[in-house]
Amino acid sequence: MKILEIQELTKNFGGLCALHSVTLNVYENEILGLIGPNGAGKSTFFNLVNGFYTPNDGKIIFTGEEINDLKPHQRCRKGIGRTFQSPSNFGNLTVLENVRIGQHCCCFPKFFPSILNTAGWRKKEKLAEDRAMAILDSVGISSWVSAQAGSLPLGIQRRLQIAIGLSSEPKLILLDEVTSGMEVSEKVETMELIRSLSRVGISCVLIEHDMTVIKGVCDRIAVLNFGVKIAEGKPEEVVNDPEVVKAYLGEEDA
Repeated sequence: MKILEIQELTKNFGGLCALHSVTLNVYENEILGLIGPNGAGKSTFFNLVNGFYTPNDGKIIFTGEEINDLKPHQRCRKGIGRTFQSPSNFGNLTVLENVRIGQHCCCFPKFFPSILNTAGWRKKEKLAEDRAMAILDSVGISSWVSAQAGSLPLGIQRRLQIAIGLSSEPKLILLDEVTSGMEVSEKVETMELIRSLSRVGISCVLIEHDMTVIKGVCDRIAVLNFGVKIAEGKPEEVVNDPEVVKAYLGEEDA
């Protein structure tokens, strides 16, 4: 069953067409890899899906509802989570505090109960903290709970990004180069983490340049080049597609 439907999606920046008539589906519990050379339109695609950009044309349909007019926080509440290519944590806050902040879309704060510190509010706070700890444990960084986010090694920062993305209880999470800069052992652990997300009912779209990661976790791959989808299918089919090889290596080398 489709969780995300992209229909003829187009985005222009002045005279530059960053994405042109891209049609793509993501299915429930699926891990879809989104690959392509630098400048292919991958980040633009993510920014359109989570509402940072408004498309010039086309439709974005999430769980059967068109969401083109929804703001990013509204899409987050609908169930779309996101990580970023560069870690965007609150560096002066602890790991736990970062994940707690990430819950704002699913745990609606009430002003007066929080100010008055009511029993009901304290109960909600405790539940939110317990849930944040469970998320940190699931991504393997619970031992860093009290560390300042800005002082973390890069690999741990990227796992924290995933934890923040999961804190809003997404049905779909957009993962932007989450293994970039990691050691091999860290990549292997993160690949298993991504697989585990689909097993618990979270669909994933993964932007990644490491083809070992892509082939190791993705059910399908879609390829963008100059804003156009040039291939889509099973990993073993797509990585050997002549058009894909040409896009990465250039016509002469291909």
